[in-house]
Amino acid sequence: MVHPNSPEHCVCGARVDLKGHHWMKCKRGNEWAMGHTAITQCVSAIVCSTQLPVSREILLSILTPPTATYSPPPGRMDLIIPSGDFQTLLADVTITHPHPSSNQRISQNMMTNGYFAAHRERSKITKYPPAAQTLGTQFIPLVLESYGKFGNQFTSFLRHMSREFFNRCWNYDPECAEDLRAKLVQLWASRISSVLQRANARLIMSKISRAMHSSQTADPMVHVDFTETNSWFV
Repeated sequence: MVHPNSPEHCVCGARVDLKGHHWMKCKRGNEWAMGHTAITQCVSAIVCSTQLPVSREILLSILTPPTATYSPPPGRMDLIIPSGDFQTLLADVTITHPHPSSNQRISQNMMTNGYFAAHRERSKITKYPPAAQTLGTQFIPLVLESYGKFGNQFTSFLRHMSREFFNRCWNYDPECAEDLRAKLVQLWASRISSVLQRANARLIMSKISRAMHSSQTADPMVHVDFTETNSWFV
């Protein structure tokens, strides 16, 4: 149970399960956007530490204007990383909760470690490569499961950034290169995971608080003020 005094219904009207999966999947409100922004900013800071330029939140319609034979998909690209050393990267950050929606049938594949991250990677790879191809760039989906599992593409991205970091910023013994890069990737992954879990905590606290305030049948005797609790995660 997420909290003993959790409301039975979300602000979207859906009944909330005891384990809080609905809180983690419901897109009503701006909590998901705040978590997404936190991860995007964290990854952007990591890229900046390699002395590579990076731009954030650029509309695809600006990057790839429509033509007679091409119409850009809606939305924006989270990170654009240009460099003279490798092909410019377009990166899309996504957080997915590894639990089926209420209208989904549970399959054996869903029990596989990393299934939901891999599934979201495939959907992004289907959506955005035409825009990247039009620009002559490379697209990479940066997918995280809410419990902390990194998508394979995200891990590859961090490894690539670690090579850029040591090539640009560090005078090191080549014999130690592989070990140093692995430690740096681990450090970055831990940093991203910490940001993710703080975002998860903020999301749940905020959704519970809003649901309790908006419920017409909430018992005032069991109302919980999360204002002070939220400050733990700032």
